[in-house]
Amino acid sequence: MNKKKGVSYAKWGYIFALPFCIAYLVFMIYPIVNTFYIGFTNITDKLQMQIAQDKLMGIEPTVNVEVLENAFENYQFVLTDPNFWSSLKNTCIIWGVNFVPQILLALVLAVWFTSSRSKIRGKGLFKVLFYMPNIITAATIAMLFTKLFDYNKGPVNDVLKMLGVIDKNIDFFSLKGASRAIVAFVQFWMWYGYTMII
Repeated sequence: MNKKKGVSYAKWGYIFALPFCIAYLVFMIYPIVNTFYIGFTNITDKLQMQIAQDKLMGIEPTVNVEVLENAFENYQFVLTDPNFWSSLKNTCIIWGVNFVPQILLALVLAVWFTSSRSKIRGKGLFKVLFYMPNIITAATIAMLFTKLFDYNKGPVNDVLKMLGVIDKNIDFFSLKGASRAIVAFVQFWMWYGYTMII
């Protein structure tokens, strides 16, 4: 009795997922594991430059990367460095200031777009407009906001002077609070559309 052979689609799923998995392993997992390993070694910027120069000249590197006797020495140094704690504090502040409003706005927009009661015209256009900042590259957004808040020719300073809020230009990037606010807003603006979709 011949048993009818069914078509198995499982292998095609694996085949289509394979390029992503390989790219993820090469560009995400490997750098993370390698960075973790480097933390246990004697490698420094100068050492990396020396090795790169040796390779460019076509000779064997004259210095070796070795695991430290006290493997956790670098991590101990980082945990006692005030700059590390300062950067961690700034990261937490910026994350909190950008994440909470981002989630709230994303939830409101998600409800607005999925509600059967709301008869909004042009929903598709609004979705595209709200999601668009997420498509723009981070480098482009950095350039945009650098120009907007520029000390000499930034339009933000011009508008504030025109409204009579300030008398002279403000150097936003030299002020701790203003810098945090700008970075938090950029993160919020870039990601709320993506969060809305999720």
